[in-house]
Amino acid sequence: MEGGSKTNSQDAISSENSAEVHGKTRFVEALRTKKLLEEGRARFNAKPKTGIKFLVENKVIHENTPTAIANYLKSSQGLDATILGDYLGEGDPFNIEVMHCYTDTFDFAGMQFDEAIRVYLADFRLPGEAQKIDRVMEKFASCFCKQNEGVFANADTAYILAYSIIMLNTDAHNPQVKTKMTKDGFVRNNRGINDGKDLDPKFLGDIYDRIVRNEIRLSDSVKDKRTADAAKATDTNASSGIASHELDPVLRAQMF
Repeated sequence: MEGGSKTNSQDAISSENSAEVHGKTRFVEALRTKKLLEEGRARFNAKPKTGIKFLVENKVIHENTPTAIANYLKSSQGLDATILGDYLGEGDPFNIEVMHCYTDTFDFAGMQFDEAIRVYLADFRLPGEAQKIDRVMEKFASCFCKQNEGVFANADTAYILAYSIIMLNTDAHNPQVKTKMTKDGFVRNNRGINDGKDLDPKFLGDIYDRIVRNEIRLSDSVKDKRTADAAKATDTNASSGIASHELDPVLRAQMF
């Protein structure tokens, strides 16, 4: 009996030691993963493709596929919105596949069209190049129509209206635009876009009202280099006694 008790005690101690070692190993691995994530984000925000390569090599992104990369981009915190938008808009085939997979992660079913745009553009800034915007918004339009059959005659309608909404959003909320687009003007600009037919004027009018009332903008939690640079320039000019209306027009527009 005495020998058995001693053996049981030794087994218990051994088990506790093993659990302690296992716990320390998990902690060290979690710390390593955290550091890799931080390094990967920093590299992505400096040079996106370099960051992705680093994350794949270190198994933070488990495989070098469009789906795996898209899932990382969708779920990761701290990616710069401007950098992310430029990356998604790139024209090489692999980037296009990533952007398609990224867009396909969204559930737009049952959403109002402008609300879907608002959700889609909450985490990245549309790139500045027209071709990049085209690629991104064409995929958005296709995705929305697949999930909301019957809202539009085809995806071309959704694409044209999405572009029109983005233009309205800029017009309505950029203080440099003195003559604002009217509701009648917005409805008129979108005549005949639904496979040659008109969309319901009330449908378009309601979109107009929601956009004018509530700007489509990045989520408050999103990091964005362009916004930060504009804010920094504002602080610099304020300390120099330069009024906001004297800022470079392009820089000022980026602040809003």
